[in-house]
Amino acid sequence: MTGVQTCALPISTPTPTFTPNYDIFYVSKNLFSPSDPVSIFVEYTPFPGNYALQVYNSAGEHVKTLDSQYLNASIRQSYSWDGTNKYGNPCASGLYLFCLTEPFGKKIKRILLVR
Repeated sequence: MTGVQTCALPISTPTPTFTPNYDIFYVSKNLFSPSDPVSIFVEYTPFPGNYALQVYNSAGEHVKTLDSQYLNASIRQSYSWDGTNKYGNPCASGLYLFCLTEPFGKKIKRILLVR
């Protein structure tokens, strides 16, 4: 009796290609003065859509828009805020919020402006 021989074929397994996803929202300091502006760094890659970085005061009033656009690709951007409003006037000392609106979420960072 002859045995049945089987041939083991190599099984190919797909190798996923690593695509890094970055979602970074960094503010350089929590306390600043107008003579030393605060720096904001944003890096975002996951999804296209509406994107905005805005400044609000502690009462929730819009102070200034630092960026607003529709993203078709990833973004890597640095911003600075010198403590002025949308008209170029100096803002009062107090708590301010950076609101980052991304296609599928929002992030908020708080800073304190001291004059």
